[in-house]
Amino acid sequence: MLILHTGFLRPLFPPKPAAAGAPASDWLRALSEAQAGALLLDREIPAWAWPGIENALRPPGGSFLAWAMHPPAFRLPGAPAAPPEGYPLASLDKEARQTTLRAHLDCLPLAERLECRLWVLRLGRVEMDDPMPELADLFRRERLPESEEGIERGKAILADRAARAGKIAGAARWSLEKLFKPAERQGLALCLETAWDVRGYPTYREARELLEEFAGAPLGWWHNAGHASAHAQLGLAQESTILERLGPWMRGGTLHGARGALDHLPPEEGVGDLRSLAGKTAAGLPWAVDVRRRRAGGRPSAGQADREAWAREKERQGRKGLSASPAPEEEETLPAAPGLVREVMEGLAGMGF
Repeated sequence: MLILHTGFLRPLFPPKPAAAGAPASDWLRALSEAQAGALLLDREIPAWAWPGIENALRPPGGSFLAWAMHPPAFRLPGAPAAPPEGYPLASLDKEARQTTLRAHLDCLPLAERLECRLWVLRLGRVEMDDPMPELADLFRRERLPESEEGIERGKAILADRAARAGKIAGAARWSLEKLFKPAERQGLALCLETAWDVRGYPTYREARELLEEFAGAPLGWWHNAGHASAHAQLGLAQESTILERLGPWMRGGTLHGARGALDHLPPEEGVGDLRSLAGKTAAGLPWAVDVRRRRAGGRPSAGQADREAWAREKERQGRKGLSASPAPEEEETLPAAPGLVREVMEGLAGMGF
C-alpha cells in the first residue's frame, strides 16, 4: 500500500502567511492533482497552515486520509518554542524532555480528529561532533564502503557514538512510557525510525532493544529505506540484516533515495533493488513515498537554516583539514510536479508495494 509523504511540498509553505509563497489551498490542490489518497503528514507544516489543512483532511468529508504523521510538536498553534535539539524525547536535559513530551501529547487530539493510525517518532540524538561531512568525504573519495581506511574510520565513529550514548536510552524509555497509554487509548501505533544522521537515536540495534523491552506496547518499527541504503553505502549497516532483525516489528516505511551522505533523492536513486525490498516485506504495509525534485547536480533543496548550519559545519570541519559535505542548494527547489509524483507512485505500485 502506497501513501504519499507530504515533505515534497514544503516549499509551498512560507514561514509566515504574509510572506511570499502559496497558501495551504495550493498545497491541497497539488495533492489532488497527484491523485494522493492516504498521506504521511510531514512535521514541518507551519502553525498558521494547520487549521485549513485539518478542515480538508478531517473525516468523514475530508479529501485525504491522514494515515500516518510525524507528530507536529512545536508546530501547532499555541505550541511552545522548540528546544535547540529539535524534538528531543530522549534529551538528557529533563526540562527539554518534559517540554517535548507535553508538545507531543498536545498533538494527540489532532491525530484523533484526523483518525491518524500511526506516528513515526524521532527520539533525539547523541551529543557528538557531526560525523556526516567526514563520511561524505570518504564516500566521494571512494573510501567507503569497502576500503580499509573507510571501514576503520566508520568503526571508530560508531564506537565513539556508542561510548557517548550513555543515559540516552533511559531518557527515551521515560518518554515512551508516558506516551504508551494515551496512544493506546485512541488506537494509535507509535513507530521508531532511524535517522539518516549517525548521531540519531535509536540505531537499528538500539531500536530492537527498545522493541524487545516494550513487547506488548503500541510500539513498532518504521523502515526508512533511504536511510538504510545510505547507511549501507557508508559501510555502517547491512540492509538485509536490518530487515531480518527488525522485520517482525515493521509497521511500514518510507521510500526515498540516497547516495552516500546525500539524502532524500527520488525513490529510484540509490535504494538498491526496490523489487527485492517489496518481496522481503509483508504485503499490505503502508509505504510513504517521498518525492522531491532536484536541481541540476543532484543537490537537495534547503532553507536558510540548513544553509547556515552547513556553513558553520564547513568552517568547523575546515579547521580539521576535512572537506565538508556539498553545500545545500542556494535557491529553493520547487515542489515536485504532481505528474512526476503520479509517475513515481505508479512505478512503485508495479514493483509490488
